[in-house]
Amino acid sequence: SGEVLEFPDGTSAVVKCRVERFHLSAHSDQIQLLSVIKTINPKVLALVHGEKSTLHALREKLSSEYPVTCPYNGEIISVTDHLEWVSPTVIDKIQKKKTLDLGVKMNDTSIDVDTDFTSERWQEFIIGEHTATLKGNRLIIRKV
Repeated sequence: SGEVLEFPDGTSAVVKCRVERFHLSAHSDQIQLLSVIKTINPKVLALVHGEKSTLHALREKLSSEYPVTCPYNGEIISVTDHLEWVSPTVIDKIQKKKTLDLGVKMNDTSIDVDTDFTSERWQEFIIGEHTATLKGNRLIIRKV
């Protein structure tokens, strides 16, 4: 992320995502690939190597869970500008992103969250140590 990619035609682009490489066997079948993908649980997938028909078949199997595309060689894609390759299920998830408004009191040593939540999962979350990060107008609280 942040590095500049230089293309053979002389154009360049700033990398605005985390890029990881996985060394998989060239002989992995779709079941093995699906297993790896589900384990990694990526936010977005670009299938870039394989027979066109095979890539499209794999895309169909993945599209209900992940935004996935099969770009052609040399194509520059933007995952935020072009949602036509995202399945309706994933678009619904994106549009129904839940937000929660809470009263928060911060001091030097702690963060107090005013809430009436009684769920077991919430009660489990609030016990223990946490970190808080302010990103714009969002307060992100993570359990340590």
